[in-house]
Amino acid sequence: MKTAIITGANQGLGKSITLKLAKLGYELVLLARSEKSLKEVCSEVEKIGGKATYHICDISEPKEVDRIVKEISSKYSKIDLLVNNAGIWTDDELQETDPGRRTKAVQTNLLGPIYLTEAVLSLLKNENITRIFNVISTAGIEGIPAGNNTSWKTYGASKWGFKGYTTALRESLRNSNVQVLQFFPGGFESNLYENAGRSNPHNQLWMMKTDDVADIAVFAITRPDDVYIEQVVVSKFMQQSK
Repeated sequence: MKTAIITGANQGLGKSITLKLAKLGYELVLLARSEKSLKEVCSEVEKIGGKATYHICDISEPKEVDRIVKEISSKYSKIDLLVNNAGIWTDDELQETDPGRRTKAVQTNLLGPIYLTEAVLSLLKNENITRIFNVISTAGIEGIPAGNNTSWKTYGASKWGFKGYTTALRESLRNSNVQVLQFFPGGFESNLYENAGRSNPHNQLWMMKTDDVADIAVFAITRPDDVYIEQVVVSKFMQQSK
C-alpha cells in the first residue's frame, strides 16, 4: 500500500484528490487547519473502504510543520507521495481592506510548501520511485492571460515563486528516485474564492469542475514508475459562440 501526504485535504481539490486516491488503495495522511472538516473527510474515506489519518497543521508555521512531520515519521518510515495543494486566494481589492493578506498569501502559497517539502524529503528518498505533486496555478506560468496577474499581483508572485522553487527542486532531484511534478490549473469550482470572502465564488462560466481537475491530477500522479509527467497545464475551454 502506498502512502500519501496531502495538504489542504479538507475541502476543494485536496478533498477530491484524497477520495480518488483512497479508491486506488492509498493510505492517506491529511493536513489542514480545520479539525472538523478533516474528521469529515476521514469519515468519507472510511466509508469507501479507505484508510486515512489527519493532523491539524498550518503549513505557514515552520515549527508546526516540523512537529507534524516528526509525528508522521514516527509512524511511517517512508512516504510515496506528497501533494502540496494548500493555498489561499488574494487580490488587490481584498488587500485594500486587509493588507496583512499579502503576507499570509506568500507564507501559505510559497513558504508553506517549501517548509513541508524540505521536512518530508528524507521520507521520500528511498529505494522506490516517489513523487512530489505541486499544485501551482496558471497564475504562475507565462504565455496565457491568467499569468499576467494584473489584478492579483501578490497571488501571482507567490505562485511564480512556487514555480521557481519547484523547478529548482526537480533539477536537484533529477538523479534520485524522487519525481517532481508541476501542476498548473486555471480557475475551478472550489472553496478558494469563497474562503477569501469573494462575492459570487461559484458557478462562474470560467470555472472548471473540481472533480475534473482532480481526475487530471490523479492521472499524472499514478503513471507507471518509468513515466515522468513533469508539467501539466489545465484551463477552461471557452467555446466561442457563433
